[in-house]
Amino acid sequence: YIQDHYQSKITLNDLSDNIHMSKSETVRLFSKYVHQTPFQYILNYRLEKSVSMLNKHTDKSITDISYVCGFSTTSYFIQKFKERYGQTPRQFLKQIKK
Repeated sequence: YIQDHYQSKITLNDLSDNIHMSKSETVRLFSKYVHQTPFQYILNYRLEKSVSMLNKHTDKSITDISYVCGFSTTSYFIQKFKERYGQTPRQFLKQIKK
């Protein structure tokens, strides 16, 4: 479900409805088997997709990539990207283009 819908807003209700479980059971099982909360997993999945897009589409804007990957704002995308990879998406792009 996440892989098919990561570009749009995904709520805990969406996930739990999709697998026909309660929200608490969804979080519990997700944490047990994936070792992340559903929110963390979605964030990490979106960040991985953004890296893939940055590598393939160096001509796309950071804003376009952030929205295509399901981030609600570009500033949030940049903040989370830097937390995870230690550099901004723009710095990452500059490295690729070298």
